[in-house]
Amino acid sequence: MKFSTMKPIVQLIVGSTRPGRVGPSIASWAKTIADKQFPELDFEIVDLADYPLPLPTFETQPPKNAAGVYTQPETQRFSAKVATASAFLFLTPQYNWSFSAVLKNAIDHLCVEWNDKPAGIITWAMRESDRAAVGLLPILECLRMPVARPLVAINAGFTVRDEKFGLRDPATDFVGYEPTLIEAVGQIAALLKEKSS
Repeated sequence: MKFSTMKPIVQLIVGSTRPGRVGPSIASWAKTIADKQFPELDFEIVDLADYPLPLPTFETQPPKNAAGVYTQPETQRFSAKVATASAFLFLTPQYNWSFSAVLKNAIDHLCVEWNDKPAGIITWAMRESDRAAVGLLPILECLRMPVARPLVAINAGFTVRDEKFGLRDPATDFVGYEPTLIEAVGQIAALLKEKSS
């Protein structure tokens, strides 16, 4: 009997596409820590800016979407990418006390590709960002995705911004969030190990 030597893929889904966004910087910060702490997993950044998806209509999201049957090339391409993952870290800014519309649209475009796969949540805002996670949680639960705890809620306010309003130095400024991130990814690793046993 042959066993696969491929490492499970954990995709970091960057759920922000606005100009001036800091999502890619936060994803890079999280990936650097996860790569070091969990060498048994393969972490991959998937930026939604690279996967533009139309807003849902009957043409772009026919009923067969729920079964993984897609007619739109954009959805087919996104589906093929997401299907390679065993778990996810969803990264989203907090907008108006919720998570981003582009992330909701991306999640809604697929179904079976998310089902039953572990997930973690990383949010950020100018102050507390836990409300974004609160909005995202029931959607992931609807997709039968076990959500790792704790949730990583980052304060990305003025004290961590540079003169162009980007992030100054996540490796230094976010050091206090590292234990929370490591604990959450550790739960994902444990869930994946449990599924494979």
